[in-house]
Formats: sequence, structure tokens, C-alpha cells
Amino acid sequence: MSGYAHGHCAAQLIYGFLSFCFAASCIYVVNDIIDVENDRKHPDKMSRPFASGNITHEEAVAIIIVLFVSSIAMSFMAGISVACLVLAYFAISVYYVLWARSVLLIDVMILSCLHTLRIIAGMVAAEVSGHIPLVVFCFLIFLSLACVKRQCELVVSYQRGDIHSYGRGYAVDDRTILAIISMIAGYLSVVMLFFVGASVGIVGSDIDIYSRLAICVVVLHWLTRAVMLANRGEMHSDTLRYALTDRGSIGSFAVVAVILLVAACIG
Repeated sequence: MSGYAHGHCAAQLIYGFLSFCFAASCIYVVNDIIDVENDRKHPDKMSRPFASGNITHEEAVAIIIVLFVSSIAMSFMAGISVACLVLAYFAISVYYVLWARSVLLIDVMILSCLHTLRIIAGMVAAEVSGHIPLVVFCFLIFLSLACVKRQCELVVSYQRGDIHSYGRGYAVDDRTILAIISMIAGYLSVVMLFFVGASVGIVGSDIDIYSRLAICVVVLHWLTRAVMLANRGEMHSDTLRYALTDRGSIGSFAVVAVILLVAACIG
């Protein structure tokens, strides 16, 4: 691939990344506006800008318009295919915010699809194809984490003595079922993770195979630990915050980095 082609792909990736950043932020603002009353009843979410009243409704509408226009503009700069995916992302997100987020299990399925759609858009922007195991892996691990997030919310509701989770279609007794679904999806994602290496051509030597197995073990431990901490009420409901601040998570990421480094040096 020529230098121009590399630069073109890099530009598409940047524009695509910015487009989805703006799109996700836009949907988050819309979701917070619609869910403001439920957020005011939640011990953690009550401090959010809209729930606390720090941002007015008029300001929120202006923010939504700016984010939406910016997202669409960036998506077309990334290419017509990425623009179509961004529009699909907006359509599915609006469907989720207005209806699906309160429907049992449909909410976590759609959230997983939305996150996976971002990965697919990145692949389209980078002009790569044929990595079905990667797409399946992403959907399964996102489903696992989405169920953990709901599990955390239900554990908080249970500890407060509530029967249902505010604004959701779950009862507190569903937290055990969600934990089981999360572990099943997580374990299946680990199986797919092993084949992701094969889909991108990382095959042939014993070092490659053993390194992928080692990474799978680390990810398996990380996912199982997340479900157990959520069940104890010791995990923050924001899974991204958990991943970035939890010492066990940071340790797991460090181990994966070491495995990749050692495999690269030996291989």
C-alpha cells in the first residue's frame, strides 16, 4: 500500500473516530434528558449535570444540535459507508432511548450491537474485511459487560430495598440471571478471542498459539472477577470506569501487554 493510501486510511479512521465520539455524546445527552427523573432518584446518577439542574433544557438542546451536526459532517468526511453506519447508529440509538432501554434483555442486546457497530465502522474506515471472529468477539464481550452493568444497578437497588431498577425492565431478583448470562457471554467471547488471532493471520508458531491461550486465561479471569465483584456490590456500575481504575483490571491489562511483548520478542 502506498504512502498516500496509508494516509487516506489514517484520515478516514480519525474522521470516523471523531464522528462516533460526537454521535455517542449526542445520544448520551438525549438519554440523560429523557431519563432525568429516574436519575434524580439514583444515588450515583443524581449528581449528573441534567439531573442536578446544572445544565438547562435549552442548553441541552443546543449541545445536541452541535454534536449531531458535527457527527454527520465528520462521518461523510470518513466516507459514504461510514456515514451510513453513523446514521444507522443514530437510528438504533434513538430506538433504544425511546423504547428499548426499558425492555427486558432487549436493552443489553441493543447496547452490545451499538458498541459492535463502532468496531465495524472502524474496520470499514480502515478498509479491512473478513474478520468475523473479531466482530463476534466484540458483540459477546460487550453483551457480557452490559449484563454486568445491569447487575450492578440491581444490586444497588436490592441494597436500598427497592423491588425494581428505576427506568428499566428488571426486578432485583433478576441480578442472578444477569450474572449467569454475563458469564456465558463472557466465556464464549474468550473462545472467539482465541480465533481472532487466526483471523488476522497470527498463526503458525507455537509461541503465537501459547500467547493467545495465555491472553484468553487473563481475560477469562478479568471477566469472572467483574461478575463476582458486581454480585458483592463492590463494582462501579460504569464498566469503563471500573476497567480504568480497578487495580485488578489494570493488572490484567499489564499482564496482557507483557505477554504480547514477550511473544513479539521471541517470535
